[in-house]
Parts: sequence; C-alpha cells; structure tokens
Amino acid sequence: MYPGYYGVKYKIKSFDILLDLVGKVYELAESGLTENGLVILANKILSDKYFGRYSERLEGKITLGIIYRPGIMKFNEELLILMAVIGVGEAIRSYALDIRVGWLSDIFVGEKKIAYVSCKIINSYYNPIILVEVNVNINVKEFPEEFRDKFTSMQIESGRIYDVNSVVNRVLMYVDENYRLLTGGYQYILLNKWRRMNNIQNKDIEVKLKSGEKIIGKALDINEDCKLEIKLRDGSKTLVSYKDVEEIMKIK
Repeated sequence: MYPGYYGVKYKIKSFDILLDLVGKVYELAESGLTENGLVILANKILSDKYFGRYSERLEGKITLGIIYRPGIMKFNEELLILMAVIGVGEAIRSYALDIRVGWLSDIFVGEKKIAYVSCKIINSYYNPIILVEVNVNINVKEFPEEFRDKFTSMQIESGRIYDVNSVVNRVLMYVDENYRLLTGGYQYILLNKWRRMNNIQNKDIEVKLKSGEKIIGKALDINEDCKLEIKLRDGSKTLVSYKDVEEIMKIK
C-alpha cells in the first residue's frame, strides 16, 4: 500500500476493531511478524486513552501502530514521541490546517485536539520493538457531547471528506522523514521544529504530576531530552519529564 519515501518500507496490516494495540504487537511478535516498517491500521481501538468505550461508535478516527526495529536502542520514549508528533503535525498541516503541537503528544487546531501520539518500547528476544501509536481524527462528523469542547477533526475544521488512504500515506511519509532525522543524529532539527510549531512556549501553565504534586509557572523551552523547562513563580527554574506528567493545562 505504501512504498516508503525515505529509509523505511512500510507494510500495512488492517483491522476494523482492536481491543489493544500493544496486545496485537505481542501477538504478531510471537508469530515473527513484527518486522521493521510494519504498520497496524485500525479503525477503532477499544482501549483508546481518551475515548475508551466510545471508540466503537466513533466513526472517522484511525489509529496507526508503526513498528520500528532499530537494533541498538539509542533513544528515550520522549524523543520518539517528539519525532512522531512533529511528523503527524506536518502531515495534517500539509492539508492547509493550522495546527500546533503540545508538549508532548497532542496536536491541536486552536484549543482542540485533532491528533495524538504515544510510544512504547517493547523488549524482544532479538532486539527492541519501538511501537509508535498515531491517532488522527480524519472524517469524524461529530463527537459525543462531553468531548466536543476538547476534540476536533479534519472534516470538522475544513468541511471536506478526506481519502483515508491518502492521509495515512502522508502521515507515514512525514513520520518517516523525521525518523530519519532522529536516527541520523539530527535531533536538534526536531527540537527546532517543535519550537516553531508548539502552542505552549512562554505560556503560563499548571502541570499535575503523577505523584500528585502541582507545578505552576511559565513554560520556557525543552532540552535535548525533551524535558520541559519551567520558570516558577519565585523565579527559580525546574525541569519536568513528560513520563512523570498526569495533566498539563494552560492558565488563561
């Protein structure tokens, strides 16, 4: 379906409904089918972190599970999320939609999420499996009422119905380009892309950590490990790791 534009040749396996993307990767790994560039395409993921039980009734959203087998694992999950969120953001922006990326996994039009990514490094007998999960709201006509003020779709924003295969191919093209930058030692380019595309820098924010602690201050920048530098109200600065964050909100 997709020949690959740069370094990776993609092979797509499609499913209508999956209970859990990681579980499917383990299942494929046991069968020896998790080669580099395998893409799992699902119309619905019932374990979706935002929509959960609503996923089965949500038409027009797609999930991609992109598998990489890098051999030696040189990158943390935050850098892989950064690579993917920029690639997906660039793909959606190429359809003339004004997107911004957050810190670190969400992609926005205005204040509403249009896409989001995650990453999981799965240990394997031979070498690590990197699973990059990409969720894009493509042809969603409307969301359940409780989600309407937080989520949007490409169709809602443009009034157009999109060819899903075309969007998938474009997402893979841009993610592939940014994966090559990351693996080629050009992560500074990814960091600079984030600085141009983000919606949080120099904004007042409240960060709720998984430990229960809250941090309030101004978002300054991210460092080479994708940790967010925050200037606190007392003038001091602190670094926050994305994996320690439960929720992040901009203070209006």
